[in-house]
Amino acid sequence: MSERPKKIFCFDNYPEAKMALGKVTYPVIIKPYECEDKTFWFEASDYGKAGQVLYDAFEHTRNGWVMIEEH
Repeated sequence: MSERPKKIFCFDNYPEAKMALGKVTYPVIIKPYECEDKTFWFEASDYGKAGQVLYDAFEHTRNGWVMIEEH
């Protein structure tokens, strides 16, 4: 993947973020907001995988926000 994302989306609730997954271009990286620990960065190449890792990202966020980066 390229270093710089094409688009970045931020969400503070799961339903809104899940709806946005249908509108993004894959592959994406889903990660907790302001998280530099790459252990919690999740890569998804399709909608099914993205839905699973989105839930994981919300579980690991400290401030309630999750980022979806298009690459």
